[in-house]
Amino acid sequence: MELNALKTFIAVADERNIARAAARLHLTPSPVSRSIRQLEHRIGTPLFLRNHHDLQLTPAGKILLSTALQISDELALAESKIRNLMDAGDRWPNITIGATQRVNPEIIDDVIERISTASPTSTVSVSTGESSKLLLNLKNGTLDLAIVHLPVNDSSICTANIAEYACGAAMRADDPLASLDVLTPGDVRGRSIIFPPAGVQPLAMAELRRALLDFGFAAADDSAPSDPVLASNLVLRDTSRPLALTGNHTPGGRVFADQKFRVVPFTGNAITLRVGLAWSSPVRAPWVTAMIDAVVDAAGVATIQAG
Repeated sequence: MELNALKTFIAVADERNIARAAARLHLTPSPVSRSIRQLEHRIGTPLFLRNHHDLQLTPAGKILLSTALQISDELALAESKIRNLMDAGDRWPNITIGATQRVNPEIIDDVIERISTASPTSTVSVSTGESSKLLLNLKNGTLDLAIVHLPVNDSSICTANIAEYACGAAMRADDPLASLDVLTPGDVRGRSIIFPPAGVQPLAMAELRRALLDFGFAAADDSAPSDPVLASNLVLRDTSRPLALTGNHTPGGRVFADQKFRVVPFTGNAITLRVGLAWSSPVRAPWVTAMIDAVVDAAGVATIQAG
């Protein structure tokens, strides 16, 4: 069955009139009528009920129309993809990026700017979520790139370090440690600290927990609320006076800018969080490699202070 015959049949079914269908197809009525008759002969049954100038689909015609429309839609989609491929050349398609909501927005803006500079015609879409969910989305192909906490231990994911955040400890303004300029291991001995739950990114949070305990904290608790407002309430009201890991690297860190709190950095940037660009391996297309290079080659690794 020829595609032109199906196109003609769809036009007649839409217009319910040979003359109008012919005008739509930029043809005379005769070849349109002939095409419909040949199609009916091939199928072996009428496709239309003819009533003066109005044509109604028969049950067989309705079945054929449904299939013809599916074929037409698939063909149009294929033609569009081919045109885009031929027109694009070295141009990148639209790009989807995921970013952890616990990262400094300036890092996200910088990544978007580098991609947009390298490919001005591309549209960059950004979604946010926890690193663990973003890594899954990378693997299933719904994201091209992700900005996540490091490290990532997955052979199907490649990463490049793009930033390190120097963390600090948030505490009540009347805490004895609040008068210090920096925190040393001796200062925090016997104290506990709360930090984001493991679900944020299990491997990164396990590494962070070890670093906090090695620094000298008696306990590092990841069972506290992940919401920074709830965590700040815990710091204010819990009788054990826990500290909370924070910094100016996340939107949630702004909660502790209130005068009720004081954020004191760790000596020598002893506690840091690493953030990296992640992508699926093997790389799915050449333009993905070019996109990664545009971000990573110029990014370097910046250490952002706790504030």
